[in-house]
Formats: sequence, structure tokens, C-alpha cells
Amino acid sequence: MKNNELFQRALRALSHPVMLCAIGLMLLNDHLLRLNWPSWWTGKLSDVAWLAFFPLVLAAVLSLIFPRREKAVEIGAITLTGFVFTLGKTIPAIHALIVAALEMVLPYPIGLRLDPTDLIALPALLIGWWVWEQSARRQRSTRWGWVPLAVGVIGSLGNAPMPMYGADCLTVLDNGALVVPQEYPNSYLSNDGGITWEAVLPESVPGYESCESHPDVWTITDHQQVIYRFTRGGPAIEESTDGGETWSASFSFTGMEARVALYSRMRSGAYAASAGPFDAIVDPGSGNLVVAMGYDGVLVRDPSGEWQWVTVGPFYHDKINTADELSHLLFWEAMLALIIAFAAAVGIYALRARRRWWVLILAAVSLIAALILSLTSPAINWTPSNYLAIPFAGVMIVAGIVELVGVGFALIDTLKKEAVERKGLLLALGILTVLIVIVFIVPFILWALGTIAHYGTAQWIAWLPVVALMIGGWFVIRRIFPIPSRPEKTDNGSSEESSTR
Repeated sequence: MKNNELFQRALRALSHPVMLCAIGLMLLNDHLLRLNWPSWWTGKLSDVAWLAFFPLVLAAVLSLIFPRREKAVEIGAITLTGFVFTLGKTIPAIHALIVAALEMVLPYPIGLRLDPTDLIALPALLIGWWVWEQSARRQRSTRWGWVPLAVGVIGSLGNAPMPMYGADCLTVLDNGALVVPQEYPNSYLSNDGGITWEAVLPESVPGYESCESHPDVWTITDHQQVIYRFTRGGPAIEESTDGGETWSASFSFTGMEARVALYSRMRSGAYAASAGPFDAIVDPGSGNLVVAMGYDGVLVRDPSGEWQWVTVGPFYHDKINTADELSHLLFWEAMLALIIAFAAAVGIYALRARRRWWVLILAAVSLIAALILSLTSPAINWTPSNYLAIPFAGVMIVAGIVELVGVGFALIDTLKKEAVERKGLLLALGILTVLIVIVFIVPFILWALGTIAHYGTAQWIAWLPVVALMIGGWFVIRRIFPIPSRPEKTDNGSSEESSTR
């Protein structure tokens, strides 16, 4: 690549101060401004910054394909960037195709919105073109050009969608209508006591400034003088009919922790999702109690005592009941199960064979790493917006590769020896591996389905029987397949092997 002048020119352009500022602006906007001060302006800033620098990233790629076609690279990079951006923002079919293609290779929702007003950022392409022209006139070192190239690529893939916090606030208009305010793109209005909701422009109704701030535990009284007590992230909405002397569960939540974790992976902008209830209000017309539940929409209780989940725009209650949802939520737990199972099997094999102690050490290190990674609660904390998850995921991938190497050595060592006992040992270790995977992953599946309320409980239920299986498996395999003794030399200099049970 050092001999590729066009590639070197792209690196010089990306290291230009204007491009460094554009990349920095996009990262600042995506991961600070849009999270804390979402608005129309923060929605456009990232588009301007991305259109300024991405043509140069694309030019670096095209220069590898057409190393001697300067004009083709220049025009192609700028034109292709603008063309794809325009189609993706204006044509629903193209937008859906781009999002689907990206989400096939990336394990998180893509923040590309179908919004024709974003086309006002297209003049930012001229910034990239100007910097490209400047890079041909001014020679500077490309030693650090790889840094903005890598950051630009990662920043583009990690472009965060506009954060939405779900239905987390309720207010009443003077005419009695209920409002769920949102900063962008729509607020939601109900004229029938929270049963149906329609999208309205945010500026046409009161915003978040009209919302009441609640502590983690608060109460509200309905028209029948029933007091309801709400606990943020709690197991139930409680009610009291005797002025607060006694309380009983009016509506119990199941699987809330798992659903919120799933929403942060599968719904656009949901990395800001958290567990409700957030707000509650009594509709003055119908007497319905309407509870704001974030990404679950709203929960409505009519005067007869019936509860129902109600969808508010893109916010709706969804039970985890498909293989696709489970795979999104528990992908890393499944990887942990495989690493733990393979590490246990390889470790037992190496310990029994009294050889390749380095394989035993690697298996032990992998088990310790798996325990530490499990304590970080991957399903809850390893979300697309949490960059701290990246090094943890890297450690897990390395541990998985190490265990594959260990399994490979065990298989090779076994296949070299045709003894039936060796093949039986391999079968026993295979059965142990499958059992460990099943025993470890089942508690997390039960957590995802709402049977187990808390992730921490699922961790204990997963690890305790796994440890028992590893210890019990070692003793059973040792008894069925005795540890071979080392060859002992006889008086005449020959060697003979013996085995002990």
C-alpha cells in the first residue's frame, strides 16, 4: 500500500484537521449530544459530518481497486456517497434494503432514518472534495492516517439512531386529551382515555417541561379513592383500598428485565430503554388509570379493574417467544456455554492423559475468563451503545479460539490411537460437553421467557450445576477410564505400561 499513491493521498486527506474535526463532531454528537439533548439540529449534525469525511474513507477503498484511476476514485467516492445517501433517505424500498443488509452483518439496530429533510446536508460533500484537492498539493506524513480511517469506519458503523425513551411521560391538555410527549419525531395524543393514540407534531402539544418528576416510589389516587403505588423497575403495581394501610398486587410484571435488554438490541434508538413504570395519570373523562411504561407503551386500567397493554406509536409490549429474539438476547450467553463446556472437556482430557499441561492451563484460564465475563451480565450490559463491551467480547472470542485449539489437540491425540477405550473416553467427554451447554443456557432462557425474574438469579442457577457437573464428570470419567500409568522400565531395560483403577 505504500506504493499506492491514491491510497496514501486518502490517508493524508483523512488526517487533515478539517476531517479530524468532522469525525470528532460525529462521535461527539452521536454519543453525547443526541443522547442528552436530542433535537432536529442534533439529528442533522451527524449527517453533515458523515458526508464530509466518508467520501475519503470510500476513496481509500476504491484506490485499492483502481490504484491508477485518480479521477474515477475521486468522482466515484463523492458521487456514490451522495447517491446512496439520497436513495436511502427518500425511497422506502432502498432504505429497507440498506438497513437489512447492514443488520445482517452487525448485531445491533441501524440508525439510518427515512427522512428526506436530511438531504439539506448534501452540500457537506463539497468539504470532502475540497480536502481531497488540498491533499494533492500539500504533502504530509501518512503515519497516523490509519487512525482516522479506522475511527471513521467504526464511527460510521456505530452511528447511533436518535435516542427515544419510550412512553415515559404523561400529561393532560385543557380539553382532557392525554399526551405522551417526545422530542423527535412525533408526540402522541389520545382522546379516549389512553386506548388509542395518534401521532402529532411535537411543537403542537406540551413537551417534557410539562411532565412531573417522580421518585423511584410514588403513589396516585383514582376517582374511586383507590391508591396505586408504583416502584421503578419493581415487580408489580400495588393498590390499597384502605388509605394505604394494606397493599396488594394489582398488576404483576414478568420478564421486564429481559424485555428491556432485548429492546436495546432490536429497536431503533432503544439503547436508552429502561424499566418502568415512569409516570401515571388518571384520565379525567373515562376514569382510566394510564401508566407510562417506556418501550412497552402504556398500561391502562379501566374503572372495572381490567388491565390492558396499549401500543403508543413505535412503543409496544412484546413477549419474548421466538428463536430470533432469544438468539439476539442470549447470543453471548450461548458462546459462554460453549467455551465453558469445551474448556471443561479439554481440561479433563488433559488432566487424565497427564500430558500437554499447557492445554490444561489454557482450559483453566478460559474457565476463569468465562466466569469473569459471565459476571458482567452480557445480555443486559453488552448493548450496541456500550463500548466497554468490545474488549469483553474480544476476550470471549480469544477464549473460544483457544478452546477450539484444545479440542483439536484432543481429537488428534485420540485418533492417533485406535484403542476402543480412547474412543469411549471421547464419547463420554462429548456427552459431558452437551450436558454442560444445556444446563448452563437453560436458566437464561427461562429468564428471557419471564419464568426467572432476575438475571443474577439465572447466573447462580446456571453456574452451580455446571460446577457440579465438571467435578462429578471428572470422578465418573476417572473411574470408567482409569488414568494410564507412565511406562516403567524393567531390569532388562525394556518398558511396560500398567494402569490403575
